[in-house]
Amino acid sequence: MPLLLALLIPATAPADGPSVLDGLLDTYNDHAHFPLPDIDTGDLRRLEDGKVLKVREVPEDSSQPMRVVGLLITAQPRDVLWLANRDTHYSIAAGATEALLTPRGEWPQIWYQHIDAPRPFADRHWTIDVSDTWQLAKATDGRCWEHWWSLSDDGLAYAKKAVSAGRVPTVSVDTFEDSIYTPANRGAWLMCALDDGRTLLGYHTSVVVGGRIPDRVIADWGMATLGRMFRKVEAQASEQREHYTGGHYRIHGGDGQEMPLY
Repeated sequence: MPLLLALLIPATAPADGPSVLDGLLDTYNDHAHFPLPDIDTGDLRRLEDGKVLKVREVPEDSSQPMRVVGLLITAQPRDVLWLANRDTHYSIAAGATEALLTPRGEWPQIWYQHIDAPRPFADRHWTIDVSDTWQLAKATDGRCWEHWWSLSDDGLAYAKKAVSAGRVPTVSVDTFEDSIYTPANRGAWLMCALDDGRTLLGYHTSVVVGGRIPDRVIADWGMATLGRMFRKVEAQASEQREHYTGGHYRIHGGDGQEMPLY
């Protein structure tokens, strides 16, 4: 899971500048499953300047994991970004094996995911609840969508039953037993359509992978790769009008409705 210099502040804010975005973020935080940290005016202007805003949130409780937060205002429309992010024909997390353990259409979905880590590290795995925050979409008049995940209750036992039953063909029972279950794994993607056609694209995650790898190392890696991850989603979004057509399976938007094919 992926890881400030002072800027000249323009005399006049853009049409969808900090004051509008700040109000939108306030509404977002009132209704999101996982609210964002407070963002000051200077950082909002960084976003308007096309920069990737990176925030490392260090909790007061040292037993809790750090949170890595990234935001970007992109020219790509919200809907094609969402399709690129939710389309299983693409892979944001390379090298991961995953299996849906609940019927499609049931929310929250429960996913088992497994990472084949390079030696000498042990493999990692986890079971997460995954859903979209439909009340957020309603509260923002359809502008903001959130796709979140967090560790499932009794997820390890639930996943073991699935692996033992052969529901995850690429993960054997022995592989399962030799893997480390991550103690913390939660986060979200967010996408808000702005008035000028651009999109506020965001991602945040709090992860502890267990073993001898400190969560600070994972946070460092996440901070370093946020920009690359956002650019990958942007690139995939550019292909969606040609890809999401014909017999493509239907993807649901963050409002719970099926998104029309192009």
